[in-house]
This record gives sequence, structure tokens and C-alpha cells, in this order.
Amino acid sequence: MSLLTAVMALWAVLGAGAAPATSAEAPAQAELSPRYTDPVNGFSLQPPARADFRKEFSPKLLASWLGRDDPRGPIVWQLRVLRAREADQAVELDRQVQTLRQRLSGQPGLKLESIKLIDLPAGPAIDLRTVSPATYERQVWAQNAPGHFIVLAVSGPPDRREQLDATLDQVLPTVELLDPTAAQQRRQQRLDRGRALLEGLSDDQLQRVFAPAAQWLMIRQADQPIGFTRIKTSSLAGRRGSGYVVEVLTFLAPQGGPLETLAYRMFLSQDRQEESWVQTRVTGPSPGSQVLSETGTRKADMIQVHLTSGAASRQYSRALDAAVRPCYLPRAISMVLGSLVDLSKAGEYAFASYNSQTNQFDVRTLTIEGPETLTQEGQPTPAIRVRDQPAEDAPASMLWLDQQGHTLRASSEDGLLLEPTTEQAAMAAFPQASEAMRTQE
Repeated sequence: MSLLTAVMALWAVLGAGAAPATSAEAPAQAELSPRYTDPVNGFSLQPPARADFRKEFSPKLLASWLGRDDPRGPIVWQLRVLRAREADQAVELDRQVQTLRQRLSGQPGLKLESIKLIDLPAGPAIDLRTVSPATYERQVWAQNAPGHFIVLAVSGPPDRREQLDATLDQVLPTVELLDPTAAQQRRQQRLDRGRALLEGLSDDQLQRVFAPAAQWLMIRQADQPIGFTRIKTSSLAGRRGSGYVVEVLTFLAPQGGPLETLAYRMFLSQDRQEESWVQTRVTGPSPGSQVLSETGTRKADMIQVHLTSGAASRQYSRALDAAVRPCYLPRAISMVLGSLVDLSKAGEYAFASYNSQTNQFDVRTLTIEGPETLTQEGQPTPAIRVRDQPAEDAPASMLWLDQQGHTLRASSEDGLLLEPTTEQAAMAAFPQASEAMRTQE
């Protein structure tokens, strides 16, 4: 049950939570960012610290980091991680050097400056450098599975070649190669469990899980309350259709930051063929507050999304293809997963979760780790520890649930802590939330 996800949406909804870009100057002297790991594609590395990360969804382009001289300036260099399949069996690197030499020598306007074998901590690799009138590019090819290569490529204007080389030289010692075969098999097993769970859900189960109820959670950071969230579930039956509803109302008053309110309503039809959602985020007091909103619908296999920020808006759509459809996780069900999975034993489930910021599907993984005892108000409380990872390249949240799947505690990697509270306690701690909540409801 990803209640923490609803709160974290305040930082991520409509892309408003993305960290601002920082200067990309002098990456040779910059610190490296925390390790980025992609087990399914078989690599891990520490990227440059002052670069904008972009998750890619191309079969060949896996990830990229973009550098600027000024936070609002143009992109002046990029580091990409690509995937190349050269054969169905292990490739001798000496032979691959000749293949690449022939391949690149035949491209007009491109000069192959050098190509050689090098030794990395991760193993032997091919290091090649090319230049054209507009671009200098250096690539390092490392074989992470028989016939499969991870390619690290840094590129930019030719007059920045020293800077580009220094950037890649920083990253290369941190590269680790992983066996993607085992990771891909484990992911498929998790997806199969998720699909089986969704296919096995009955109307009676969903009616029980979405029975009218409300839960209040206090949000703390560094032991200080900074807000609260309320989650309500209900069922609908009437002329406008039968189905299930989740409503989330979150209020944040971080120290040194503006007041923020997020209202989020999700509806799922009883036959699970249609869903809709509305998110509204208000930052700062009115008048003059910033309002961001998102509305989305899914009918059968087509998702439509409309984003609005002030006078600007954009719309797009996404279809559920054959690979996604069996394990697609509706938003309303995503909020009550803890009450639907088997908490009595360890296990892993994965689902295809729609990400409106990228218009793509992430693989969300829920891992039941096992029983653990919490101390609440000085008393031991039995709980089930659950790890909730919204995407394979995203940090996980930790949940502690009771046997019915209700949240006893939740924590995020960046220090947010949620614990059950009452309406009275929440409103007493944040009386300024009354007007904001009335506006959002």
C-alpha cells in the first residue's frame, strides 16, 4: 500500500519536484553523484554530480546525463549509456576493434582518431574517439554478457575535448558490470506474481478493501512534524457507474518552505476497464498561489492525460500494449496493495505502473520482507516490513503494515517519516490547514 507515494507526489507531480539543474562547469573537479544501478540492463556507475539525469526508454539508449555551464543555459555536453548487441555469443575484443574500425571509417564527415583496448576495474574494454566538425565523442565498450555491450559515450563540442575526457575518466573507475540474465529472470518472476494477483482479484475482495474508511498520517522530517495526509477509500454505486474511489489530501508546511496542498482523487470502475484521476497542487497562499493540475482517464487500453500549470497546458496519450496489459496496475488499486498481497510470507510482486511525467510505464516492485516489531508509544507492536520501489531506478520506501495491510509507519530515503495520527492531532498541529483543505475538497 503506497501511502507514502501519495505524499511524495507533492515533490514529483507534474515534474515540479525535480531538483533544479546545477552548474556543469569543470566536471573534472566535480564530485560524483550516488551510484546509479540498472540490474535489468546489467550496469552500475556513479555519474557526474553536476548534470541533469534523464531516464531513457529506447531499446538502445538506457540513460543519459546532460551538462550545462549555467543552470538555465543550453546543454553543452552529455554522457549516455547505450546498449549494443553484436552477436549471440561472446565476442573477442580484438575482433570487435576491427569491426568498429571498419564501421566508423565508412561514415562520411566522421574521423576515427583512435581505438584501443584498455583495462577497467570492471574488465577489459574498447576505448575509441571520433571527431566531426561539430562534435567530439569518446566511447567505451564493455561486454557485460556474451555478445552484448554496455557503451558509455561522452560528447560535446570539439573544443571541450579535455573536459569531456576528464568527465569520462572520472566515471569509468566506478563502472560495474552485472549479469542481466538473472535480473531479467527475477523481474519476470515478479511480474508474473503481480499479474496472477491482479487476475485473481474478486469483486468481494475489492468491496472489502475499499469499504468506507479514512486514515490520518502525520508527516515528520528530522523528528519535526511538517504536515499530514488523509487517505479515504470508498465504493460507488449509482447512475454514474459503480466502482472504487481513493481520495488523498496532503498538507505540508516545511520549515523555510511554502505551504503546499495536494488533492488527489482516483476512480476505478467495477469491471476495472475504466479509471480516472484528478490531481491539484497548490503552492503558497492565495492570492498569488501556484496551481498545478493533472487529469487523466483510461478507457480499455488507452490513457489520456491533461496537464495544466497556470496558462500553459499539454495533452498526450499512451496505449497499453500486449506486454503491459496483463500486469498493469490501476492507480486506485496501487493505494491498497498492502491489503491485497499475502503478508504472511516473504515474496515479491511487480506491476506496470503508468508514469504521467514521462508518459511511460515503470516497473513497480513490492517486496514483503517479513515480520518486525515496532515500538509505538512505548509499546511493542507487531508489523510486516514491506519495501516499495516505484520504479527500478528510483529509491524505495519502507512500509510497516499490520496484518490487514494498514500503515503503522512509512519512511523514505530522504528522511520523511509517516505515522498514524488523528484528525484532531493533525489539525491542532497545523490549524492553518483548515482553509486550504476546504478549498481543495
